[in-house]
Formats: sequence, structure tokens, C-alpha cells
Amino acid sequence: MANQLIFDKDGKSYTVEVLDNEAVILFNIYVSSSLVGEVRCIKESLDVLFLGDIAIANEVILNPRGILGKLLRSIGYQPKPINYRGRGLGSALLEFLINYARESGFKVLYGNIYRQDLQSNPKLMQWYKRYGFEVKRLPTEAKPDVVSRVELNLFYTANRHS
Repeated sequence: MANQLIFDKDGKSYTVEVLDNEAVILFNIYVSSSLVGEVRCIKESLDVLFLGDIAIANEVILNPRGILGKLLRSIGYQPKPINYRGRGLGSALLEFLINYARESGFKVLYGNIYRQDLQSNPKLMQWYKRYGFEVKRLPTEAKPDVVSRVELNLFYTANRHS
């Protein structure tokens, strides 16, 4: 699959590189040639895809390339880190993942919400619900660090976010 574009909430474009093999699918987001986000998924079967992690960088230093980069470095230019969180990239990437999984024939996409993730983003469960995921609470005995499971039936649901 060729690289594709996604857009943040301000309309800025980012390149998505999809690395799909027999066991995993990786979705990497780039601005210029710098990695600013990724999603890791595990193929549990031909029908089931496990969403391992969605990560958007909070500190990326973009270094200009070519003649401009050489000139800036020669005068001691030090680029400042850029935070890519809060720009809607996670949402754009989740939409991309859902469409990719549907087009690839998966019927179920699911993942876990960990206690640590929920502490850093208390609205995480509502975020998944906006995209049609069902949130299922898990008993703490099952996996103490996992609060809930999110599951999307790709075969029957349409993208319902708003």
C-alpha cells in the first residue's frame, strides 16, 4: 500500500506509512521525515485485529534538511521541540485504522484501556465511544492494570463519530 495522507484538526497534512506483514500492522505518521506518531496492531486471526497502542509524540525536533538545514546549523540554529499531541492526530489515525481494518476484511477491532492511560486521559473511554467502540468493564482480577476493553464490530457498524 502506498503512503497516504491524514490531516490534523487545522488541516495540516501528515504522511501515514503502513507496514503490514503476517503478524502485525504498524501505522507510522510522519511530518517531513520525522516520526510523530504510530499505531501498533496485532493480527490475532484473519477476522480479529488487536489495537496495541496509539502514540502521538509530545516532543519532536524537526531538523531542516538540504541547503537551508546546513545554513541554519552553520549559524548555530537549534530547533525547538514541537508537541504533536492535542492536534487531532490520534483521531485522524484511529479513523484511518478503522477504514484500513474494514478494507482488509477484519470483522473486529479491539484493545485495552489501561489504568495509566485513563489517568492521563480521563475522557479516553468517551473518545472510543465516539468512533463506535463498545466499552466493556473488566473485573480487576482479570488483569489488574486493565480497566476496560474497547471493541468495534467492523462488519456491522458504520463510522459514527461526531
